[in-house]
Amino acid sequence: MGKLNSRGYSKNAATQKWWKKEYLKTGIVALITLAICVWIGYRLLSPRMTERYNDFTIDSAVDWLENADREKFDRCRENIVDADGWFNLFMRDRKSLGKAQSRSFSVRQDLAAVDNGMKRCELKFGSSFSKSRTDIQEKLIVESDGRSRFKVINAGYLLYSFVPDRAAKRVLTADEKQQIRTVADNVLKKIDARDTAFFRQAYTEWAENPDYFHWKDSITTEAKTCKNIMNLYEILAKGKASPRKFSGINAYVPVGRSGFECSNAYYSFSVNSAGETKSFTLLIIIDRDLYADKAAEWKFFNLWLWERKEKKTEKKTEKKTEKKK
Repeated sequence: MGKLNSRGYSKNAATQKWWKKEYLKTGIVALITLAICVWIGYRLLSPRMTERYNDFTIDSAVDWLENADREKFDRCRENIVDADGWFNLFMRDRKSLGKAQSRSFSVRQDLAAVDNGMKRCELKFGSSFSKSRTDIQEKLIVESDGRSRFKVINAGYLLYSFVPDRAAKRVLTADEKQQIRTVADNVLKKIDARDTAFFRQAYTEWAENPDYFHWKDSITTEAKTCKNIMNLYEILAKGKASPRKFSGINAYVPVGRSGFECSNAYYSFSVNSAGETKSFTLLIIIDRDLYADKAAEWKFFNLWLWERKEKKTEKKTEKKTEKKK
């Protein structure tokens, strides 16, 4: 047995106890260091791309969006007003966009004061995401007292550049196809009757609907002038038109707007004028915006017309025949 020290322990026992304390201290320090490293790594790797502005309302909106980036939707739900179920659409949209890559605050517009000292405003952010080939505008309608209370009234995504190839096509049901054909047939009847008033009314009604996401900015001029329909009337007035031939329907959902659906009905026809025949494709655009109305029906949205250049196959065939001779 070894010598006893002043506390009555042998030197070996004291040494062992000292080493145990050192191991324990080292272990605790290692755990704390690991926790700090994990936290730093999480903060570096997590999508915290937007600088803070020392403004409670804007910074709260940024935190809310970044929780959505991490798919922490339960946290988002804690600060929303979801009277019409818009958040379910928002979650679908967010998942469809992929990983957030950049975000910058762009615009704040005060809308109105509400009860209990809360003010309502609109916030916009310019953002990019991995699955979208174009920039995205994130838009939120929020209520805040500027100090401690914050709620999101509505939120969603809008593509800055919207074209069908940046959208997800989907299969229409037979019933949906019938609904769309019915709307398109009605539009064709209005064209045959040269009913400009119908189109002006359709554009006016569309312009008066809620537009939380500035979807209608792109056809402001069209709504005022009915330019496309007037061009079509002018072409039809110059000659004799052939019967229209229905050539198909497709439907798509823009990336980042699962609450909006658009369908195109295609028709082909030709116009013979002064002995010259020109071929055209008429595109009738029909949509329904489920953000504004969860039970929205398909309605006329717009139309486009372009001349179709026919391939000159006959001359090539004649040349081949001459060579054979």
